[in-house]
Amino acid sequence: MNKSTSKWIKNDDGESLNSWNEESEKTTLTRNETLLTKWMRLIVAFLSVSSIFLLAVFIFYQQTSFTKHRESHAEHTEHARPPIPSSIKYNEDVPSIPQLRNTNEYILSQKWDLNKSPTTREYSWTINEALLNPDGVYRPMLLINNQFPGPLVECNEGDTIIVHVKNNASNATAIHFHGMFQNGTNAMDGTVGITQCPIAPNSTFTYKFDVKGQHGTYWYHAHHSAQASDGLLGPMVVHSKQEHELQIINYATDRIVMVQDHYHNLTSELLMDYLAPDQENNEPVPDNGLINGRSVRDCSDFQGWNCNSTDRGIPHIDLDAGQRHRLRVINVGAFAEFQIQFDEHPFYVTEVDGTDVHPEPVHRLNILPAQRYSVVLETNVTTSSSFWMRARMVTHCFKNENEKLEAETKAIVRYQSPAKSKLEGSPTSKDWPDAIEVICRDLNTSALRPVETISPPPAEEVITLRANFEIGDWRLARGFFNESTWHPNVSNPSLHRFLDSGVQSTSKKRPITINERVFDKNRELVLETSGIRTIDLSINNFDDGAHPFHLHGHKFFVLLQGRDGYPPTPAELPEYLKKHHLLENPLRRDTVTVEGYAWAIIRVVLDNPGLWAFHCHNTWHAESGMVMQMLVQPEVMKEWKESHLHRLLQDHHFTCLPELLLSRSFLASMPTIRKLLAMIAGKSVEDLVQDPKGAFEALTYQVLLEVCKSGHPLFETIWNGKAGRCTSLSCKVAYRLARKYPNDYQFEHFTVPHGDSSHRFSRCAKTGIVIDLLSDIGAFVLKKGETKVITTMNTLTWSLNDGRLFVTQNEQPPRLCKKVSLEKAQARCLQDICQSAQLVVLFHDLNPSLFNQLISGNEYKPARFSQGVLKWKLSPDTVQDGVKVLGKKELDLRPDVMSNNKSTIVWDRSHTKDDANEAAEEVSRFLDAYGGPYQKEQWKADGVRHFFRKFGIL
Repeated sequence: MNKSTSKWIKNDDGESLNSWNEESEKTTLTRNETLLTKWMRLIVAFLSVSSIFLLAVFIFYQQTSFTKHRESHAEHTEHARPPIPSSIKYNEDVPSIPQLRNTNEYILSQKWDLNKSPTTREYSWTINEALLNPDGVYRPMLLINNQFPGPLVECNEGDTIIVHVKNNASNATAIHFHGMFQNGTNAMDGTVGITQCPIAPNSTFTYKFDVKGQHGTYWYHAHHSAQASDGLLGPMVVHSKQEHELQIINYATDRIVMVQDHYHNLTSELLMDYLAPDQENNEPVPDNGLINGRSVRDCSDFQGWNCNSTDRGIPHIDLDAGQRHRLRVINVGAFAEFQIQFDEHPFYVTEVDGTDVHPEPVHRLNILPAQRYSVVLETNVTTSSSFWMRARMVTHCFKNENEKLEAETKAIVRYQSPAKSKLEGSPTSKDWPDAIEVICRDLNTSALRPVETISPPPAEEVITLRANFEIGDWRLARGFFNESTWHPNVSNPSLHRFLDSGVQSTSKKRPITINERVFDKNRELVLETSGIRTIDLSINNFDDGAHPFHLHGHKFFVLLQGRDGYPPTPAELPEYLKKHHLLENPLRRDTVTVEGYAWAIIRVVLDNPGLWAFHCHNTWHAESGMVMQMLVQPEVMKEWKESHLHRLLQDHHFTCLPELLLSRSFLASMPTIRKLLAMIAGKSVEDLVQDPKGAFEALTYQVLLEVCKSGHPLFETIWNGKAGRCTSLSCKVAYRLARKYPNDYQFEHFTVPHGDSSHRFSRCAKTGIVIDLLSDIGAFVLKKGETKVITTMNTLTWSLNDGRLFVTQNEQPPRLCKKVSLEKAQARCLQDICQSAQLVVLFHDLNPSLFNQLISGNEYKPARFSQGVLKWKLSPDTVQDGVKVLGKKELDLRPDVMSNNKSTIVWDRSHTKDDANEAAEEVSRFLDAYGGPYQKEQWKADGVRHFFRKFGIL
């Protein structure tokens, strides 16, 4: 008899289950066994077999999944598991008083997980203004979370970075993450005038991008005006899974060392002098140098300055003896080249601008603004307990002298070991004996070879660039690329204009051409490619100063750098490169220096769609116009079908409204409105000045509505771009969006009571986008059933429930927003202007003649700008007991609308001439920022220039 399969039934006598078989089971069953017992045994057997089957399937599936994962991730070990997406929020404690950041934050942890699965790393930064003394001398600074320098951004290759920026400063700004490719996120590049409009005061913006295809040492900084040198900067490190293999020399510790030139004046003040007529590119000379944001100066050298250096000391770096240490050196300065050295300690260069290189021994390191080098230092000279790190500015490159400058900034490098406590006292180490550098130029990188071997593809074309300074109109020195000097359009950036232009690519026949259809090449030189192109840039410096040139969104191959003669011609170049073996794994970086009267040739693979800046990273040179742009793969960019505004709003809580949707004419021209309303009302300008309110008594809402409905020519003139700010903005943006994307947008217009008047805004019923200008230019998404809080100059709570839209301002009760037609919205706007006609006068007639008008009653006339509030308090002259008493004619200034501080009276009728001069200076500073990025256009529209010229004679 053949044996049957074993039955998995419990063996009561302890024998093996294998001792059971079907035959033996039959003989053990008694004849009187009940039917229920039989069925129970069968059910148990069935469930047992089913469980075993399912377990086997599960094990097989898991083994198969693991095998596939291991095959697709060969670098993983046997115990590797599929990555689990994770998210980390970095919410640092914000100190109540401004302070220097603890430099221990710039020491990288050796426990960092290089193999962590792709992670979203989220930061929250608040930008504020405060007085701080990095070297003892107090100066106004821009701080991130009330500290300087900014926090370290640290991540792995493949991570996602999110940075929420809240701008509490008085001026607009933007943040650029230097060296980040931003592949697919061109709008996150942070370049004002090219990829974004600036983040307005009292508003927020969120940067979000993936870190793909790169690792190494980077940094971030403000990319608006010269604000980086006011404090908006910090380091960034991207780790690679193969970091220890790519860094040929093993090291025990890893840290950031930032060097920079430091100015005691605001950069806005320095720029005014630098860009003034008859200044032939005389760059401001620094007052000091900083290492990781600190140094110390003797306050006696700065008589008249607010200075306290008692809490400042020489920076120090503590390193264990007998080990190797990686120092990531970054020049985060504006102007000066530094030479870095460590007394009696040579070191190895192991990284250049995010490219790992084979170790090259040096004892001095030349580093220009924006460049980064990793060096490995071995602490093997133990004859003393400490030695100097010297960061010496190459002052021979300065055209002017600053007698207060100490060109050499030092840090104490201290040996530490378990057996030693921290030692005090100055080092006695000796400087290197050879002569110091007197020429501003790169470190000789010809011997540096990347660890990852990549040979550049052939170039399709050679583009010759001439960089120089010229004296142009109004005796102004401007920086040029060829015939172009950059004038940024901060309210309508290049990317926005291109996306909104509808212009097709102009470079289908040639690898690269100049885009003249969208851009004025004399003010914005834009080189355009189609497809992925490789070009050589031959950069010729016809200026006597060095220029560190940086390309956004790409790295490039450094093929040649020369000082003598001329570079090879396009015809000679291929053979020259081949003959000298210059195409064999050349150095790759993102910032290259061209010495004065010298040249360089770089090869760029333009494969990253977007508009990318190429500029001199000398802050003063960039501000003078030495900027151009690369328009890469416009055919890909044109596939970004949604409007730029919509794309931004999908990911961001609140954003500065992109000006591609507007023309400059959205700005309210109060002179135009005043004139036209006076004509409609049958009143003269003189009537309006004498009796602002009475001039419009007969001008009712119904009259205005009829004018709007009838298409009155005066109405057409007003609404052709000139109107009240809130209605003009929302109505015009809605109109332009709906016209350009008729299938995507359906805007509705709303009016809501606001103080003594009313306020207009628009909302798209399809997308939920709200266009609003209650306190700042902005847009956000409000979906059905959603409540959203927006904080700018005011805190606004928006809610949309059951088709009813409410808005709550600050602590006031909610107010229902009434839906109105476009004509009614416009008419309501005009009516509000009429009811507060004194404001119309205020914007245009801010001049001494206004103060001589006899206006009845005591009136406060506020003019609310994005930077604060100006108020004029007027009362008429009177005669008391035969004596003439001058009425109060007072101007006061409150720079911060959110502040509860009392307004500062900067001028009134009883002040002296000196007081008047001081008032003029204070108001000029205030108005210098008035309008933020829209300053020039808004001043012109409101007639403020006229006011400013006349104010000095008060």
